[in-house]
Amino acid sequence: VDDLFVRLRQLLSAANATAILSDARRALPETLHRFVDSDGLVTLWPRRERDREAVLEYLVNKFRRNHLYNEAEVNEVLSQWHTFQDPANMRRQLVDYGYLGRTSSGDKYWRER
Repeated sequence: VDDLFVRLRQLLSAANATAILSDARRALPETLHRFVDSDGLVTLWPRRERDREAVLEYLVNKFRRNHLYNEAEVNEVLSQWHTFQDPANMRRQLVDYGYLGRTSSGDKYWRER
């Protein structure tokens, strides 16, 4: 009983409550929880297409509507939202899946959806 009481106090502690409430995943769909950490950063790239589309949809929402970005700006936004340092792959997939539009020269990008 004493051990149970100690564990309950730990679970109900202010520090634990703060950690739970500050977890960015609380506001995200359950399908993203495996791929996003408590700070909202993508930590794992999904293999399944359905999961990949969910992550891409999450990332495209980091871009402003009706705004033109150059490649460096797109990479900068993406780098702020993932941990594995591969913005080029994400940028290509955002374009390939139709989440970002791109001029034929590749010098301007914009949010499609």
